[in-house]
Amino acid sequence: MGVLNLADVGGARSASRRLSGPGVRYGPMRTVLGLAVITCVLCAAVVVAGQAAAPPTEFPLPPGAAWAPNPALPTGGRLAVLVGSLQSTGPYAARVAFAPGLKVMPHWHPEERLYTVLSGTWFIGLGDRFDETQLTAFPTGAVYRLPAGTRHFHWAREGASVVQITGVGPSATSYVDARDDPRTPPAR
Repeated sequence: MGVLNLADVGGARSASRRLSGPGVRYGPMRTVLGLAVITCVLCAAVVVAGQAAAPPTEFPLPPGAAWAPNPALPTGGRLAVLVGSLQSTGPYAARVAFAPGLKVMPHWHPEERLYTVLSGTWFIGLGDRFDETQLTAFPTGAVYRLPAGTRHFHWAREGASVVQITGVGPSATSYVDARDDPRTPPAR
């Protein structure tokens, strides 16, 4: 198939003569219709290619896994353990869902973790106190490593987000300030 150079086309009639062979002439309407069909086919191909490349907006949980409130997170944080156990020795994979606006105050984990952002934008900051100027945005698809013992905090600042966490347990969540731990009963 030849390449149609638009600079060489003097009009619909000359393009139709060149594309249809010597001595055969088509009217301008037939040429316009042919170009419209070609345009539609190309547009459909682009749309199909874009859909094939688009990631799913929701990742199903494997059989046996279910979302549940996470007692180590403030209200609005949910956890689904996919593989292993966070309390046992050995590898695990879990997903954490953050409701829009959820803030998790500075805390740390005893094990190294690998985070993959599955949806939304997840914000993480490093340090012993919550400082929104220190937040880094991780968009969907981002992967980052958090060394064991690193003090950090989170904020679902721009809406809901889901993050997959992998590590080798046992795991724990220890808050820098015990008053920020949602598992700690309020002081009387």
